[in-house]
Amino acid sequence: MDKNPLLKHFTLEQPGAVREAYALARRRRKALGTTQKARRTELFQTTLVHYKFRVYFRKPCLINRLSAELLMEILSYLPLTPENVGIRVHAAPFGLPEVPDENSGYEAGGIGHSDEYEGDLDISSYAMRIAQRSSGYGTCLAELHFQNGCARFCSQQRWNYLEVLRVCKHWRDTTYGCPQFWAHIAPQNLWTVARSLELSGQLPLSIVESKERRKWLSVEAMSLVLEHLYRVRSLEVPTLSSDVHSHVLLTQVLLDALAHSHATQLDTLHLELPNLVSGRPSIATRDWIEQDFPSLRVLILASVNMVSPCALVAPTLTELNLIDCTPPWKTASDFFQTISHLPQLEVLSLHKCISPPDFEDERAPVPSTTALPIPLKRLTSLELEGSFRFIVRVLLALEFPLSVTSLDLSYKLDEHGTNLGPNSEATLSRVRDKFAAYANAIPSGIRRSTVEYEVDLENNCIDVTLTRRAPNELDISLSHQWDENQDRHAGDILAFVRQTCGALFSGKHNVALRLLVAGSFGPITEASPTFTPEACFQLLTTMKGVSHLRLSERAAHAFIPWMVRRLHTAADVPVDEQDGETLDTADADLDDPPGWEQERQDLQRKYAARRQPMVEPTLLFPSLRTLVLRECELYDTVREDESAPEDILFSYIWLYLHAQQPRLVLDTVELTPRMLQELRRKLGSGRLDERSVWLAEDDDPYINVVQSSWSEGVEELEVCEGNRMKIVRTPRWSVLENDQDRSRTEKTTAIYG
Repeated sequence: MDKNPLLKHFTLEQPGAVREAYALARRRRKALGTTQKARRTELFQTTLVHYKFRVYFRKPCLINRLSAELLMEILSYLPLTPENVGIRVHAAPFGLPEVPDENSGYEAGGIGHSDEYEGDLDISSYAMRIAQRSSGYGTCLAELHFQNGCARFCSQQRWNYLEVLRVCKHWRDTTYGCPQFWAHIAPQNLWTVARSLELSGQLPLSIVESKERRKWLSVEAMSLVLEHLYRVRSLEVPTLSSDVHSHVLLTQVLLDALAHSHATQLDTLHLELPNLVSGRPSIATRDWIEQDFPSLRVLILASVNMVSPCALVAPTLTELNLIDCTPPWKTASDFFQTISHLPQLEVLSLHKCISPPDFEDERAPVPSTTALPIPLKRLTSLELEGSFRFIVRVLLALEFPLSVTSLDLSYKLDEHGTNLGPNSEATLSRVRDKFAAYANAIPSGIRRSTVEYEVDLENNCIDVTLTRRAPNELDISLSHQWDENQDRHAGDILAFVRQTCGALFSGKHNVALRLLVAGSFGPITEASPTFTPEACFQLLTTMKGVSHLRLSERAAHAFIPWMVRRLHTAADVPVDEQDGETLDTADADLDDPPGWEQERQDLQRKYAARRQPMVEPTLLFPSLRTLVLRECELYDTVREDESAPEDILFSYIWLYLHAQQPRLVLDTVELTPRMLQELRRKLGSGRLDERSVWLAEDDDPYINVVQSSWSEGVEELEVCEGNRMKIVRTPRWSVLENDQDRSRTEKTTAIYG
């Protein structure tokens, strides 16, 4: 009782007071305990008894609920993953260059923006797209500290299917129990090959290229797996070691195994053997133990000297693909005889191969033992690269289904040009008929998704590519290349292109057209007068279904003025009025604005006097919805000789937009600020896509859009370059209404002041 300080003021004669004191003491102890408990929960937790908690379990892996047999079936397809599947390996922090603290960061202009790394900033758009679409791009340290850092410092590597062993114990155990998984062997190292041979049982083997590019093929591993060549179904070794010593050993190991082992189950043989110091390696099957390959279906060889007769060219082949090889045929008769013995052929591809010399004779060779044409009823792809005479004569000698066969023909034209000998005209007529039949065999209602037309005058070639994706894939690629000293044949080559591709280009189906022009027409046109931009573009006049048009490099400078001149011609605009009017201000008194304005007023009055009624424009592509300008300068002159610097590309685009206003996409385009303002005014934000625009530092050439004071509803575009001024006016084939023109002119005054 005495120990309790609350009772010292009370006596035994006060029982009610004592009870009240005890109650007060209990409440005080309870309050003190609650405070201590609250303080204890704020300390570091060492046990799980201080406060309640809830356990959140990870979401279950549903694929692991499958039976082992079904999971095994799924895993067995992983080694067959397409080659384009890759993973993004982001750079480690210690692998990046040092970034000073005061200059680090993208906005601050860190080391990624310095002159030391200026060359690294030239990253292709393809590399940027790969980096931006990869996983971890948002948290990539290289991208956070450097401009285009992920594309510059990180790498894209092919996925290694053996990584599935690291997923979990269940996957690892299931994989070890799946012989089909181990039947696909990538000879990276000896241990992997030994384990695959053991776990694959007696299943047929597929030897494929290593999926991990960082590791070259091992000579020991390749030797071990080739000891089981009798089990090999597919042997695909498209690349070898870059080390010269290992390269020689690997080549010797491969050829020795093929020569001294049976390979009755071989279905696919794909070997690329780059040239040795001593020359191309030879394949002489007449000395091999195996003389018959009853299961061989696919034969792909590169840089190989094939000794005739070659048992690998078996009648069971469905694909024959030779790249930079010496083929086993020496004459045209041997070639036709070999092809006639391949009735099941689906793919025939010959690139950079030595063709028989008698194909270059003035008269086409006639085989003595083979009837022409040779029927190839299952052919779906024909790829030929060689001289003009070789390709034409082989094409006419083969009979294949036109509606399902893709073509890839690369003509190499020499001093003969398109001359095929004494019967050249008759032979060319047969070629034209063949392509016309090919175009007519395409089922009606089928659309070609993409047409690419490239006139590369820097490399002296004309390429035409047509791609169809529905209902089945069908690609047509025609390349025509000539030597620099054979420019005199350019006109005849262009005529051949127009005659063979004209039927393929005609149609009203929805299609995307990609046009590229590189180089200058001048030197080639001087050597061959019929080779002109107008003749090149005439091929496109039959394409009425173009909905998407992309003009790259010099294509815009040549194609858009050509389209505008076609509009002028169809509207009966005099030739002297088509390019506008040019004033020379060299002798003008620039300090006398009234005199200068009077000269402009005289031009406007003359134009108003001879102005003709408005007409509907005759559009080249009536269905055009998108126009893409790529890698061009709108302030650059369209003339190759630069005789009229004021005759710029922008003036023709301005005229064309009066006839048709598709969605305009500017991709890597340079222009002046006033040009960009005028495009925004004319198209608005809905039809102008400024994807990649580079503005010039000043407005040179200077442009200005004004309303004609003599002609209602007529706009005038003034282009001032040096002491010359070009004036172009709203054409008579303009589809813009006068009220719309006036409202836009008012906006022009507000914009330009």
